[in-house]
Amino acid sequence: MVSSTPHAPGGTTSSKRRFPFERSKLKCSDISSTAWFTHPACRNRRAWWLSQVPAPMVRPPRLPRPYTVPRGEADLPPRGCGARKGRPPPLLAGQETPEMSAVPVVELGPISHVGIVVEDCEKAAAWWERVFGVGPFSTDEYLLDETTGFRFKGQSAKARMKASIAYSGKVFIELVEVLEGESPHTEFLRQHGEGLQHLAFSVTDIQRVVADLAPEGLEPILEYRFEVEQGGGRFRVQEVYLNSAQFTGGSTIQLMEITPIQAPPA
Repeated sequence: MVSSTPHAPGGTTSSKRRFPFERSKLKCSDISSTAWFTHPACRNRRAWWLSQVPAPMVRPPRLPRPYTVPRGEADLPPRGCGARKGRPPPLLAGQETPEMSAVPVVELGPISHVGIVVEDCEKAAAWWERVFGVGPFSTDEYLLDETTGFRFKGQSAKARMKASIAYSGKVFIELVEVLEGESPHTEFLRQHGEGLQHLAFSVTDIQRVVADLAPEGLEPILEYRFEVEQGGGRFRVQEVYLNSAQFTGGSTIQLMEITPIQAPPA
């Protein structure tokens, strides 16, 4: 005679009731195999079943290993390792990579100005004065050609620009409007619209700085020079735009060297 007592999962047949079910006319044996787990009459059996499920295994965290500089092929990690694919091991607190602790390639001077490309510099200058109180702006037009050594992407070029300038402390804001020709300003305007296009730093020897940055892949994409009179003195200004947009998140770094030709009167 076969006992009608339900079997425990993975257990054997027994004459005793191993699972005290609720008193109900409906027996667990009458419930389909897919519905017994959720049926109210099988509450105790469900609790027993869940108690048999082992707890999930938790892998202990791996401790970071100190970063070491490989000195040869024997010290490199095996092929397929993440560190060899450009993902070095995590650093411990206070550690520095060779790139972090090395001397910088060049040391730039203070920030000279920020360049904002606009479609109408006079209209933009009026907005800056009215909304932010920056100004007053002075607007001038520039013709850049072979007489100023104007070169765009290594080729002699010609462009006509208008710029509105106003100081905020020791840094001035330059609103650039291109009237004619091609330049990094026109490329930025087509790709992104109006906005912050370049950040200019003062340097003392612009040719040496450009030569030192060449091994890093930074090259001039725009360069020109001109002379300006200010405060009774005369100065030579040389400017270089670098192809830094692909390295610095879309912003162009400009280098500016100002050399006095005639000192202003005392």
